[in-house]
Amino acid sequence: MKPLKFTEEMVRAILEGRKTQTRRPIAISKNKEWDFKETLGTLEGIFHACFKHKKTRQLKTVKFPFGKVGDRHSIKAGEIEITNICVERLQNISEEDAIAEGFNYGCDSVQWFRDLWDSYAKKGYGWDKNPWVWVIEFKLVGKAVSVDQYSTVPQEKRQLS
Repeated sequence: MKPLKFTEEMVRAILEGRKTQTRRPIAISKNKEWDFKETLGTLEGIFHACFKHKKTRQLKTVKFPFGKVGDRHSIKAGEIEITNICVERLQNISEEDAIAEGFNYGCDSVQWFRDLWDSYAKKGYGWDKNPWVWVIEFKLVGKAVSVDQYSTVPQEKRQLS
């Protein structure tokens, strides 16, 4: 199971209860020749998504790399538990979902999320490419430190992406 990593800013948003979703690009999404077909639910407890090539109609199954619903991930300042997984195009994010991504400013939440995404997206996965993404919903199930204490945790002990 691949770990979910978060920036310091996002760990703080999780601890404050503002962040309950995260998006991660699906490896196939660099190639615009693939369309999402369906989720295959769980195979051996692991969530899978099926994509279909636009020209060849070939099917490709992609396994969710971060575990399954119910799995927990350490975020150094606590622990989160995956509560839901789905697939969507990045630009299909709603205002409500952008807020669940940790938004807390007085501007447009989707624009905020777009700027955040582009600040850390790998080449080929930027907002303008509109990649397919895993939408991961989670809940905080344990805090190792409070929000105030987190800002005093030494930098080397914080988990950054």
